[in-house]
Amino acid sequence: MSRRKEKIAANQAEANAFVSERRAIQVAIFEQNFETGFKIYEANKDKLSKEEAAILEVEIEKNRTLIEKLKSGLNTATEA
Repeated sequence: MSRRKEKIAANQAEANAFVSERRAIQVAIFEQNFETGFKIYEANKDKLSKEEAAILEVEIEKNRTLIEKLKSGLNTATEA
């Protein structure tokens, strides 16, 4: 392989590592924000109507599913 191609490959690997690291940080921040919001919800859910609580429960499950999907995507991306 020529030096130019080696340099391009090294730069691409460095860029991929940066993107993977940045993505992991973003997922961790999203999860932390979710957990903070969930604690606030738990502390105040008695003040909500049943309809509001039901809507929020659905959204909570959607976010939990999304977090797990994002985490599994990170795991497969780092394994590749």
